[in-house]
Amino acid sequence: MISKAPSPPAVSTEPSDRPNGTVSDPARPEDPHFDLAAFVSLAESEQRLRIAVEGTDLGIWEVDFDTGEQRWSPELRRILGIDPDTPASSAVLFDRIHPDDRDRLTSACSNPTAVETESFGEAVRIVRGDDHATRWILLQGRTVLGAAGHPSRRIGTVQDVTEQHETRQALRLALRRYQALIAATSEIVWHANASQEVGDGTGWTEFTGQSPESANGDGWLMSVHP
Repeated sequence: MISKAPSPPAVSTEPSDRPNGTVSDPARPEDPHFDLAAFVSLAESEQRLRIAVEGTDLGIWEVDFDTGEQRWSPELRRILGIDPDTPASSAVLFDRIHPDDRDRLTSACSNPTAVETESFGEAVRIVRGDDHATRWILLQGRTVLGAAGHPSRRIGTVQDVTEQHETRQALRLALRRYQALIAATSEIVWHANASQEVGDGTGWTEFTGQSPESANGDGWLMSVHP
């Protein structure tokens, strides 16, 4: 969402100038390039976007490479645990990123492929500004090209994925413990799914010489003495 190459992230909550010049500052209707119909259409689409992301716990950000301006949604500031009036900037974001993850995030955001047109995503830790709690976030973004075909802006999302991360960690730990238990026991341990496909049949294979595939279904009975 932030990038040391062009610029960092932000959220689009208000209509803004676009690279193709068709929509100008609404406060400057005298601008010869001002297109009221396009402006109204843009405002309506951004309003629909805001409504769509409400309640999703997604923070939205946008960064304009030409002006350096960044826009963040209120939800993004809430995820970071910072004041709602805090200006959107790369410095503010990186101040909340865990020190051990900053280099990795910088590398992901400034990757030449990601800077051009490809999307990127990186899971990193943050230290919230209010309660100083360490949380995991998934930061995703995509570079948008302007009329000249050059990177114009980058838009993306931030989501708190702490619970998902902790669940995956717990599953990995449980699997390692299970595998260690199986390796340490002298018993034959196996399991099968509803289709009677045998899994974890290493002990059975070593004991009988029968392959896991041939043991599927009622195949294991072939190894039982008549």
